[in-house]
Amino acid sequence: MLEKIVRRMGHDYLHASEGHAGIELAIKHKPEIILLDILMPDMDGFAVCQRLKSNPVTRDIPIVFVSAQSDADVRVKALELGGVDYITKPYDKEEMRIRIDIIFQMIKHQEDLQAQAYYDELTGLINRRRFNEVLESEIRHANNRSVPLSIIILDIDHFKNINDTYGHLGGDIILKQVAGILQDNAYSKDLVARYGGEEFVVLMPDTNCEKAEIAGERLRKIIKSTDWRISAEDFTLTVSMGVDTLDLNGTSEGSKLIQRADAALYTAKNQGRDRLVRWDHIDISEDDFITNYEEYTQTQNLLVEMSDNLKDDVAKSLCVHIQNTLGKQSADLDDCVDQVITYTKAVCEELHVSEDFINQLILATRLYNLGKISIPEDILTKKTALTPKERQVVEQLPLISIKLLEPLGIYSREMPIIRHRSEKFDGTGFPDGIKGQKIPFGSRILAVVDSFNAMTSPRPYRDPFTLEQALSELENCSQTKYDPQVVEAFTKVARQNTAQWPLTQMAVSSS
Repeated sequence: MLEKIVRRMGHDYLHASEGHAGIELAIKHKPEIILLDILMPDMDGFAVCQRLKSNPVTRDIPIVFVSAQSDADVRVKALELGGVDYITKPYDKEEMRIRIDIIFQMIKHQEDLQAQAYYDELTGLINRRRFNEVLESEIRHANNRSVPLSIIILDIDHFKNINDTYGHLGGDIILKQVAGILQDNAYSKDLVARYGGEEFVVLMPDTNCEKAEIAGERLRKIIKSTDWRISAEDFTLTVSMGVDTLDLNGTSEGSKLIQRADAALYTAKNQGRDRLVRWDHIDISEDDFITNYEEYTQTQNLLVEMSDNLKDDVAKSLCVHIQNTLGKQSADLDDCVDQVITYTKAVCEELHVSEDFINQLILATRLYNLGKISIPEDILTKKTALTPKERQVVEQLPLISIKLLEPLGIYSREMPIIRHRSEKFDGTGFPDGIKGQKIPFGSRILAVVDSFNAMTSPRPYRDPFTLEQALSELENCSQTKYDPQVVEAFTKVARQNTAQWPLTQMAVSSS
């Protein structure tokens, strides 16, 4: 009867008429569910259950007791021994079908939970937790058979810059692509995992260090030669790698193997990136050898945070200096800067760039005007249009600002944005005449934002543009002065924020 019910549900069925035979079947075939009677010839169901639960191979298989015994203490004992359900004979066929179906649903739910616990949601690779479990198992296997076991840890070079430039969505695209390349090009026995952030690991059973080095170099070259693109921008992506092999005559701890590969990875980073370094090739007398890479990383992150705070404090002090130097002009300048920042934040959110990158643009906007302190007051306050010679003086503004900031040494990321703020998308801009995607992304954003702010602001010699006039001018100059992608995003957010943006309101009312 049970066999008919189970087969009608679409499941295969194995049968044993006594305990020992049932245990052997369960160990051999690892069924999804076991239906177990209590009264059997050689050993009762309780003893069978205890044997199954004590064996690692069968202990997680759900056991459903099916028995004519209905006493409460028998039912309680069955559940205490590990049974998931207890069905009393004679049973109803439909009830049996439903109960079995519920258990299969429970198994599916547990598998889903296990997948969530073991797999990285973004890349589909196994995660660090699962990798560490497999690593310890493979180490035992390697030690028992006296075979080599190698590990490669790799890290995407300058990944923070990718997140800063293209946002975390762009970074996620790269992570998924790198994961796919590793998965598609690793050897069949190898296990690829995402170890954390932009770091991946490849476990290589039966592989010595020389073969692991060859395999790692092959993966590194494949990644470097891949055509990488985000938002129509082409760029080169490289990775750094650290390799180590299990020392069968020494340590057999997974943590030591990872620590040494991680130290080799750090050495690769310190030697210039885009390279593979083996642990056994590191000269431990070199200054670039670090034994506790995790502590090093934490300290480095703290210094980065302190540096960011220092940059903000210095920028505030410089803004105060600009205000004091320019006097009555500073109020108008502050309004202008605040409006540019408002527009910049909005378009950056539309372009899905990171918060860190937005902060770079804000700093670049505030520091850009530092050079105004050296421009003659009669030019800054002129009521009529500038002459070609006067415009040439004003065009030196970003270069003056850069020259003033260089001795500080803390604005290396902001200075390229400031320098190339007046470049044009077709390469006819100032100061270097670079074009297209070679212009820093931040400069391309600020070029659109600045122009819109200038067009919609009143000038002594002309009325401000209306919203539609300004957007039309941006569109007309798309592909020549401005990045089309930025113009499209800015146009969208400008129309969405008409009621909130102060200068847009002025422009509309002036019409």
